[in-house]
Amino acid sequence: MQWDTKRIRKLLSKEQRYKLVIFVGLLGIALIFISDMMSDTDKDKPESTGTSEMTDDPDEYSADIERRLKKVLSNVSGVGQCDVMVTVSSTTEYVYAENVTGSTDNNGEGSDQSYKKEIVLIEHSGEKEALIRKTVRPQISGVMIVCEGGGDVRVKERIIRAVSTLLGVSSDKICVEGRNIY
Repeated sequence: MQWDTKRIRKLLSKEQRYKLVIFVGLLGIALIFISDMMSDTDKDKPESTGTSEMTDDPDEYSADIERRLKKVLSNVSGVGQCDVMVTVSSTTEYVYAENVTGSTDNNGEGSDQSYKKEIVLIEHSGEKEALIRKTVRPQISGVMIVCEGGGDVRVKERIIRAVSTLLGVSSDKICVEGRNIY
């Protein structure tokens, strides 16, 4: 299809320009509605980030860490087949956003200060819920690893360094032992 100057002039005439602007505007509005509908359906689906989903259960949290740690460690040279156990010493803690208002009352004998804290509520899916400012994951209290290469001092050191780095746990909370071969 070849454009000639007559067609271009016809498209750029005043009457046609208005039609073109209206068409482009309607097309833009339609695209906005379509993208809005698509994002609403995406909100209904649980988010998958490639990592584990947040859970309040400390047992599920430690089981997830165990599974992921086992997967990583089994790829470390010399480790071989391994079993991992992780213990946690607390539960998930939520820190909620707060509005703090303060007032000072000056009386003849001194001043009284009072503070009022209110948790910030947001509306989500028609329900009010508290706005979470921060989520504090359970503290890892110990890690036990039993693996085929656990009897080798060099492998043991690499495992302890890897676990300490991955979990932010001091090396005195990590125990590595060799697998019983029977």
